[in-house]
Amino acid sequence: MIISYLIAAVAITYSVMSLGILKPPPINITEDSCFTFYTHAVYYRSHISLLRVIRNDSNTLTSLAEFDTSIKGIWIRRSVNVSQGEFELLFEFSPLHSQVPGDSDGMYIDDVRLMKGHCIRTG
Repeated sequence: MIISYLIAAVAITYSVMSLGILKPPPINITEDSCFTFYTHAVYYRSHISLLRVIRNDSNTLTSLAEFDTSIKGIWIRRSVNVSQGEFELLFEFSPLHSQVPGDSDGMYIDDVRLMKGHCIRTG
């Protein structure tokens, strides 16, 4: 059962010496849940970046998951278990390499959902 549909497709980009951050509105869940979404990396070089999901509880930040974004050009389903409470879930997209002025990479995020119960791993 889907509790909440948080955001539609968005693009997060970063450029020299910066982070890309997506901050959806706060949510309040009453039981442990599974946060799922799809990602699609876009790179103009062969370097990779890091996507993190961060929980913000009253300005206390906790990293829930980190994803290697080295696979580009296809949509990949991601999932993260989250415990109950009122909080914001942030997406942080950051470089793992030195940057050259003018470089810009991105991450598309789509089909973001929060579902009751723990995430089920397949495969």
